[in-house]
Amino acid sequence: MWKMAPHCQRFASSAPAARRHRTKVTPRTSALERLTAFDDDELCGWLVECVEDGSERFLCAVAEAALAAASEDYVVIRPALVVLKRRHSRANEI
Repeated sequence: MWKMAPHCQRFASSAPAARRHRTKVTPRTSALERLTAFDDDELCGWLVECVEDGSERFLCAVAEAALAAASEDYVVIRPALVVLKRRHSRANEI
């Protein structure tokens, strides 16, 4: 069970109850936080296709960066990758 450090309790007790609940941090990391591009079933194939195709330099560069990113960095750029995939999907060109 997670326990708040004594020096933090002073600040938490002065905050409203709803805010204290929202800002509580758990020591566990979620599966999404450990995700890399190669573990991402939704985006991995598309990223590899972007790199192999190479016709759109921007997408190719972003895909290469995503495939090389560590999990803590990949989690940050993943939402943008989902949007880019939606905009630049070959299915949308048909």
